[in-house]
Amino acid sequence: MAKPKKLDPENPAPVVDDENAETTAALHAYQDALVRKGLEDMRAGRVVSHEEVVKRLSRLKRLTTPFPTTEMSSAHVTDFPPHPM
Repeated sequence: MAKPKKLDPENPAPVVDDENAETTAALHAYQDALVRKGLEDMRAGRVVSHEEVVKRLSRLKRLTTPFPTTEMSSAHVTDFPPHPM
């Protein structure tokens, strides 16, 4: 088996210009499509404000966080059986 080459940050592998340009163009097209979709959702009223997201998440967290009990607070990680794999 061939030994893997070590990465040298001072001497990175060369990047082929054509491949880099194609990759950059594809990435920009993808990002542009995401922005257009977001603007479309915003115009259609399918978005909520940052403040509303914070409120919803805090409500969700309150609903999913168990209340501490004596058993929970005195339990240690080692008190639980190992997870079956």
